[in-house]
Amino acid sequence: MQPRFIPWTPEGDPRFGGVRLLVLGESHYEEGDWIDDGRPLPSDYTIGLVRDWGVRPPARQPFYASVYSALTGQPWEADQAKLEAFWNSVLHYNYVQKLVPGGARAPVPGDFWSFSEPMFRTVLEELRPEAIVVTGRRLWRNMAEEDAVLRPSDDPMEVWVGYRLSDGRLVPAMHIRHPSSPGFDWRKAAPSVEAFLQEVRAGSIARNPA
Repeated sequence: MQPRFIPWTPEGDPRFGGVRLLVLGESHYEEGDWIDDGRPLPSDYTIGLVRDWGVRPPARQPFYASVYSALTGQPWEADQAKLEAFWNSVLHYNYVQKLVPGGARAPVPGDFWSFSEPMFRTVLEELRPEAIVVTGRRLWRNMAEEDAVLRPSDDPMEVWVGYRLSDGRLVPAMHIRHPSSPGFDWRKAAPSVEAFLQEVRAGSIARNPA
């Protein structure tokens, strides 16, 4: 099943630190006249948000700025060359493929998760990332069941899982706190992301599932 909101996919073979990386967000929200009432919605909505708030933001936007810092390990600054280089090195997709009513931080209706799962699987097959960074604990708990636990841990923030593609390859995934959540500290998230990506680059995660 094809997604309603197509992913941000830079031209060529985008790579962040040598890894084809998918940054997975949770959802878009209804705002004003922008409601999910059965009428067709712009399929490039996610792409437009990345372009307008990630690559060329008029001001600092918490989600996109914090994603930038958590992955690069650098504080966000209004440097378009750096922002463009970063967002053109990663893939980005929002898991929930319906507009969530109630605005930011509103609960995602339960059936939205199951509705979105087959589209997530389609996107994985089409994008074929080598790793996934999931943004948010709620998304991590509710997204499609993983196909393998690659790194168990008593600390839920240090658990890594894998999603299996049709050719048998496992795509490792880890998560961070939601970058827009109160108290999010990119300085704490960055080392975990880098440790994860180091293992991906070494090729050791999917070869040695727990």
